[in-house]
Amino acid sequence: ELTGAKQEKRPRSPVKVARLNAAAPAVLNDALQAQPEGSLPPAAIGPMALRRAAALGNATAQFEIASRYTTGKLVVQNFGKAISWYQKAAAQGLAPAQYILGTFYEKGRGVAKDKTAARIWYERAAMKGNLKAIHNLAVIYADGGNGKPDFAKAGLWFRKAAELGLADSQFNLAILHDRGLGVSKDSSKAYFWFQIAANQGDEDARARAEVIEKRLSADEIAQTKLLINNWRP
Repeated sequence: ELTGAKQEKRPRSPVKVARLNAAAPAVLNDALQAQPEGSLPPAAIGPMALRRAAALGNATAQFEIASRYTTGKLVVQNFGKAISWYQKAAAQGLAPAQYILGTFYEKGRGVAKDKTAARIWYERAAMKGNLKAIHNLAVIYADGGNGKPDFAKAGLWFRKAAELGLADSQFNLAILHDRGLGVSKDSSKAYFWFQIAANQGDEDARARAEVIEKRLSADEIAQTKLLINNWRP
């Protein structure tokens, strides 16, 4: 297990909900009107346009229904029903739904904990560029969620998220470089990523960067600080 690694702190990835009450093509309007009331999500959960769009397979609407069951907005909180609607959206390739399913399986919210299922959903979302899924996928590999830790894969995914600007991944990538786990053991690279994370307000990273700086030569510090000053996500 990668002791000291940082988990992603915010479990929900926002997704912009389409304007479901906007004018729809005639064919869609006819389908909406024909949808049986009994096959729709409950009336309390939202407007008819949202409910019918979800029942007809609109992934964004399905995600919104799932999120309302997750938070208990307008309806009683129900993780089981939330999972059902997230699965519908995720099966259509909606990355935020895939990411949240990963968190549910990882934490055992409404389902039995299943790190393998969590990894699969995180990976699907990560392949679509979902930043939080990329980080959480790396954590699963680092923690050995599938048995033995795979630090090489963890390093690969932490780097992807770090380069996109996620401070927790920058912190964890620095730990890997400091210890030589799955990546090169390199104090300069560890210092670089700790300092990059520190520049985003991570005080733990700042403290670790100060420790590592004492191990570096003046030339190494100067060269790394130049890279830090020029770095952009």
